[in-house]
Amino acid sequence: EEEEEEEEEVVAAISILPVECLMHVFYRLSLNDLRNVRETCKEWSEVGGKDELWESGCRAEWPVFDASYNNDWKQIWMSGNVRTRSGEFEFVLENASKAPPSRVESPVYRIGETAWAIRIFPFGSDAGRSGEHLSGYMCCRDLRTETMEHMVSASFTLELINHLDPKESKSNSSQFTFSKKTDDWGWARFGSREELLDPDNGFCFGDTLMFVARVNVTNVKKRRLALPPYVCVKVVTSAHFRQNRQGDLADLSQLPITQVPRSALLSDVVDRLKPHIGDIPVEHMQLWSMVTRSNKSVRPSERFRMDQTIRSATKSMYLPNNCLMLYVQDAREVDASLDCLAESENNIVLYVKRFDPVTQEMHYCGCFEFPESNVPCATFCPLVSKLAGIEESKEVLVFEEISRISSFIPCEELNPAYDAKEHEYESGDVLVVQDKDTVDKSLPFPDVPSFLRSLISDTDAGDV
Repeated sequence: EEEEEEEEEVVAAISILPVECLMHVFYRLSLNDLRNVRETCKEWSEVGGKDELWESGCRAEWPVFDASYNNDWKQIWMSGNVRTRSGEFEFVLENASKAPPSRVESPVYRIGETAWAIRIFPFGSDAGRSGEHLSGYMCCRDLRTETMEHMVSASFTLELINHLDPKESKSNSSQFTFSKKTDDWGWARFGSREELLDPDNGFCFGDTLMFVARVNVTNVKKRRLALPPYVCVKVVTSAHFRQNRQGDLADLSQLPITQVPRSALLSDVVDRLKPHIGDIPVEHMQLWSMVTRSNKSVRPSERFRMDQTIRSATKSMYLPNNCLMLYVQDAREVDASLDCLAESENNIVLYVKRFDPVTQEMHYCGCFEFPESNVPCATFCPLVSKLAGIEESKEVLVFEEISRISSFIPCEELNPAYDAKEHEYESGDVLVVQDKDTVDKSLPFPDVPSFLRSLISDTDAGDV
């Protein structure tokens, strides 16, 4: 009887915890445990049903799952929509005979809660890279977030299509358990380059190779990781953008690192990091995370609020090496002169650089915002020229830098006849502008595409 009374006292004590304390406890539960906890009592059912808990759990366990079509996270998990176990996808390797020596990777394909890509080494992945064989691998992506580590077991087939006779397609199958330590598995000698690139053999058509991957996920093991109490922070400002005149917006490798408590308010973090931020008044500061995209570019991504803690601001983010890259933007530097613009935190911010083919440099010129609702690209083309310091009467070429991986498609030319949504612009995208009169074919890299290809090729050579 005494034991029963003690148990009742413990339950009673837990039941009177404030909602904020219960939420703090529930955030640490797996989604299975959270579902079970909701069956305990009416109060816990109400608290455990809060969507932010389910969103946090879903994003931690399925970091690549796109829920843009439905933001009811509890319903998504309960319905099992993300538990798809098998899938098939294609990857076309263009300009196969001229592919770079380093690896080429397909876009990410989602199979339920897992993410996959085809990884090709055109000249082989062997240590010596003799160049006689092409290597093909299946890669499981995003195996670790800040709070969760995954081990994914799967059987898979990688097939190279023969266009002359599909029955003669080259196919290899295997099974493997992918982890953060080993995220790919496949064949170092998938096929002879001489055989695969000879058009008469049927594999190479128009200098392209078409790969098809079929994946069947057999098991996903998850391990929750303990969060360290501190986060390393690197501060980025537009001054860093101006200093970097080559590839990405900024060179982040040499920035100083400061440790701050995960529980600290961003307003306090900004005050502490004032020496690294410069003379931007607090009332004009806009805080953004900078993240590495799948195309290897580093861009401003998610807007933060000053009243958020580091923990709440980054709860759905993966911080590589536990390091947050915090971009502090001066709101006064954001051009908001478009007539169609209304003040909103959902406005899209694009960044502008100008390419000089003579000096072979890209200069950061500024940024502008436009509404999330669709607008014609022709609306902001004059603004891009203005930020780049090019006379409005002159014709310009504008490109969106879309890849830091593939030298085949490093950028996409802006079409003024398109709407912004057709270009799928999002905050952090970079537009590179060039005066059309400066295109000089006698120069090594006369235009933006050729210059960006050279930067990627230099990176590839460094990898080799």
